[in-house]
Amino acid sequence: MKKSILLASILFSATGLFAQQDPHLALYVFNPTMYNPSYAGNAQDPELSLAYRNQWQGIEGAPTTLFASGQSMLTDAFGGGLMLQSDQLGPIQMTSIATDLNYRIKVSEVSKLAVGLRLGMSNYNEALTDLYVIDPNDPIFQSDINQWNPMVGYGAMVYGDRYYLSFSSPGILRTAQHFYASGGFALPVQADWDFRFSSQYKIVTNAPGSLDLSPAMVYKRRYTIGATVRPGSAVGAWMHLRLGNGLSLGYSMERTTSDLAPFGPMSHDIVLSLPLYLPGKAVTSPRYF
Repeated sequence: MKKSILLASILFSATGLFAQQDPHLALYVFNPTMYNPSYAGNAQDPELSLAYRNQWQGIEGAPTTLFASGQSMLTDAFGGGLMLQSDQLGPIQMTSIATDLNYRIKVSEVSKLAVGLRLGMSNYNEALTDLYVIDPNDPIFQSDINQWNPMVGYGAMVYGDRYYLSFSSPGILRTAQHFYASGGFALPVQADWDFRFSSQYKIVTNAPGSLDLSPAMVYKRRYTIGATVRPGSAVGAWMHLRLGNGLSLGYSMERTTSDLAPFGPMSHDIVLSLPLYLPGKAVTSPRYF
């Protein structure tokens, strides 16, 4: 059945933007492997993660993102993981599958340096024949676009128990490269309370940058409530829970402050992580990052 859009010109404007812009997760700090392969395998135990974003809910054809990953420490120095990502915008779908390799060394008594490499493939599919257009004989809409391309990315991170600094580019072979600089820290406030702050700055060649600020309060390292501020784009609130069995769950709700604000679209993120504890081990003090 034919899909419809308001205006073909709007779609193609969005198409160009989508082809150049990675999707954004408000809960990026709880799913960092999406942007940085150097994070894969830094935890002692294997971990499975799932993230979903529904952006601009209520607008037909609005972006959605599904990200799944598995990671594990392979040796004291090496880690690895697998990732699968699917992004949808109207008739445009992008699917990526890749493996992450990680190498880390101790640089001080409290800090480590990790570097990572991502290798995989990505598929770009544009279902032009499913669109309703004014001129059905327009040659542009007579066939779909389906392309497979190699995927190469890299990242580096310096981290300790209460801080991290990272830089990455998850896809260096694309026309518009993306670079991510992020960091965070946690400071004790009271016996059971910590203030945690994280930020991420996205740089895209030939496009404006995007800054994300996420202040939060953490109780007993398990229960977190925070805010999202993305100047010129969105504001929101989020929460994250780490349960006793190791399962963690996060939810974010945002309201756009961009030109779409009069339409009132909301965006929602959900992240789920499940550590697969090795026999005889248990986590007594969950990580901040």
